[in-house]
Amino acid sequence: MHIFTVVWKKDALDALARLWNENPRVRQDIANAADRMDRLLATDPLACGEPISSRGRQFVVLPLKALVTVAEQDRVARVLYVKYWYD
Repeated sequence: MHIFTVVWKKDALDALARLWNENPRVRQDIANAADRMDRLLATDPLACGEPISSRGRQFVVLPLKALVTVAEQDRVARVLYVKYWYD
């Protein structure tokens, strides 16, 4: 069940596309991580990652790390930024 709408800002989508294009060996991993982020953020974004401010959260689904804001009243999770991340 989807409770929240997930919106990727244009800059985040551009960064995701750039990561996908520049990393052909891990393209499927990047696509899988982005899909998993979408699913998790749609169901319970406040349980995703850890808070870094009153509205901002950092959220890691390897190999991606994202900056996300959650507007509870509007039921919207916004992905503001994404980058390639590895531990």
